[in-house]
Amino acid sequence: MVGKGVQPMLAELLLFSLSVPLVYAHALTLSASFFEVYYLDAKGKLLACYRLAEGSPDQVTINMRRVVENALNANASLVVLSHNHPSGVALPSKEDNQTTLQIKRALADIGVQLVDHVIVADGDFVCLRDNGLLD
Repeated sequence: MVGKGVQPMLAELLLFSLSVPLVYAHALTLSASFFEVYYLDAKGKLLACYRLAEGSPDQVTINMRRVVENALNANASLVVLSHNHPSGVALPSKEDNQTTLQIKRALADIGVQLVDHVIVADGDFVCLRDNGLLD
């Protein structure tokens, strides 16, 4: 599932990002939204994972500064985002896309690459890289 323009070294990371919904399958039963961030080194080794926010069934507030600070503290080169949609529909909202692009820019400013943003819902998931948002 390697998209156009994706460097070969990222193939393994994309497979990792596809496993995110499996790792947090228990979160699908939550009635509230959550937002998690995986911090990886340049080889794709997981350095840290944090649940940075929990919110209402239809909204979660993300602290961009914490996303960036954690990347710096972990000495991360790569980041994978994940959040759920308790509504049961994994399709990204306009706000999901905007927030993803804002985080991508903030991380790029410190030399960290956003690899993917995975949205999980009701046994389904969507990878924003596959949707072309992160190309």
